[in-house]
Amino acid sequence: MILAIDSSSESGSAALLEAGRVVRDVSFAGGRARGGGAAFAIEELATSGESIEAVVVGLGPGSYNGIRSAVAAAWGFAMARGSGLTGVSSLLAISPGEYLAAGDARQGHYYFAHVSEGKFLIEPCLLTSEALLAVVSKNQGLPVYTSSELTDLLPESVVTAPQAALLASYAECSSPCPPMPSPYYLKPPHITKPQKKP
Repeated sequence: MILAIDSSSESGSAALLEAGRVVRDVSFAGGRARGGGAAFAIEELATSGESIEAVVVGLGPGSYNGIRSAVAAAWGFAMARGSGLTGVSSLLAISPGEYLAAGDARQGHYYFAHVSEGKFLIEPCLLTSEALLAVVSKNQGLPVYTSSELTDLLPESVVTAPQAALLASYAECSSPCPPMPSPYYLKPPHITKPQKKP
């Protein structure tokens, strides 16, 4: 069996698959909402003592907290069960076929990728709003999926989240991760510094 989990967007998902068929799946609050959602999802799916050969985790880009919590939960479960562990960019698990993926990276930047049949034609990168509009315009006709509401900027976009069941399809075709998979960060995390006391 394969356990897949993604918490890179506000809508997290986890799925347990056997021979390519979804046995059980759950959705949970992902992203910045709740750090424990990924661990609770794994606990709900993997309590029957099934033999889980592989764990696949979405590495983002997306929510800094969500990605870190999913990676930590997947790593802990894989180590405890002796399962293989693979990390894959979450943007590859949004939809089959060819599409554009974008999201708000904050501070005036947006992440972007062009995906076709599970491979990147354009690797995830950071763009300004002007550059994002230009690349979307250049690829008119392709669906544009976003992880958050970007209708002001991209009215044609569809808000959706990576699907754990699609993520699981990468369990056998990806190289195993290092002992702790690295989240797909395109820029350093934004940390609010405490204000100086008067």
